[in-house]
Formats: sequence, C-alpha cells, structure tokens
Amino acid sequence: NIGMIDARDIVDVAVKVLTGNGHEGKTYTLTGPASISFHEVAAALSKAVGKQVTYVDVPLETAREGMKGMGMSEWMSDAMTEYFRAFSEGYGDNTSPDVEKVTGKPARSYQAFASDFAQVFGGG
Repeated sequence: NIGMIDARDIVDVAVKVLTGNGHEGKTYTLTGPASISFHEVAAALSKAVGKQVTYVDVPLETAREGMKGMGMSEWMSDAMTEYFRAFSEGYGDNTSPDVEKVTGKPARSYQAFASDFAQVFGGG
C-alpha cells in the first residue's frame, strides 16, 4: 500500500507555504487521505474509465531486466529496483493529515483523481 497524493494537493500546499506565514522551518509529509494498494488503483481506474484495468505484479528482477532492455543504465535500473523494493516492503504505507492542516481542505482521494482525469486514461 502507498499513500498516493494528487499533484493538485501538492500545488495547493506549496501555494499556502510559499505565500503564507508560519511555515518557516517546518516539514510537512504530504500524502493522500488513504494508503491504497495497486489493486485498488486499478479498480479506481476501471471505474473512472469504464473498462477493466488490472494490476500485474511484475517480479523485481524482471522489471529490472526490462528497464535495462529499454536502454536504462544499469545504475538507474538498480536504483529503481531498490526504490520499488522499498515500496513493496511498506515504505510508503502511511498517511498524514498535513495537506488538510496546511490548506484547510482534505486531501483528494485517488478515486477523485482518476475520475477527474478519466479522459487522459482513455475513458469517457
């Protein structure tokens, strides 16, 4: 699971932090409102675009070899594989109230993101 965040929430926080007072020296952890699995991401996309989207769990070594096969450097494919490994072991499985704390509005859900951008994903 991962606490995915809508890029629009990042922008909203940045605007408040850069134009407001009281943020000096503070650190914010920005996440979506829920930690969701990639299967849940696929389900949200399926609903938004009106056709079946399926998450396929690719073994890390297969992904690494695929990245190298597409021309990615060995260093970068190794780094990406370690990044993917960390997330598969729960590194991103958290949420934070910081978006709402800074903006006064709750973070957008992944379903809202998928619905708002359904046309980009090949829907409606």
